Amino acid sequence: MIALEKITLMPEGRQLFRDFSLQILDRERLVIVGGSGSGKTTLLRLIAGFVAPDEGRVILDGHTVSDAGKILVPPHERALNMVFQDLALWPHMDVFGNIAFGLKLRKVPRDEQREEVARMLRIVGLEGFETRRIDRLSGGQKQRVALARALILSPKILLMDEPLSSLDPELNRKLRKEILRLHAEFGFTLVYVTHNEEEAREIGERIVRLPS
Repeated sequence: MIALEKITLMPEGRQLFRDFSLQILDRERLVIVGGSGSGKTTLLRLIAGFVAPDEGRVILDGHTVSDAGKILVPPHERALNMVFQDLALWPHMDVFGNIAFGLKLRKVPRDEQREEVARMLRIVGLEGFETRRIDRLSGGQKQRVALARALILSPKILLMDEPLSSLDPELNRKLRKEILRLHAEFGFTLVYVTHNEEEAREIGERIVRLPS
């Protein structure tokens, strides 16, 4: 379970959250909706450990990971991964390099890296793309690479920050179904940010709306 307890956050002196609490159940698909500046992305960053609350606690699986200005457990030690709005793929690496990056940091043997990357490419429908340059991919293919990179480490929690916002409507709908399929297959807890109401209704079991 993810718990945000009595969070107050005032970046640059501007009150963004005050005494805000939220609980997210294991394997739940939670969608956060709100206008620009409402704090949607900041909530993801609080859960991920990129930001510490000024007051309150962030709790993952019963353990306090951030507490009143302190990050107690850094992002790389939390059982989660994040797909950013701009995807944050590395253009100087090929598809294999991008997807295998986390495995390389964990010093997984090269043969195992190849097996795991091949498995993830089958899952996301990009078999044979290992050596393709990132700048040679379509928007939808880049999105699938970002998903594969996030899921290859088997995170318990997947955070997604408006990942489909730059796609055309048809591809957006197709990848929504892909995200739902991957959630059913992997069983992660999904916290998903969007401003698209149709997207929110399809992906979310529960929707949290932040005031602008």
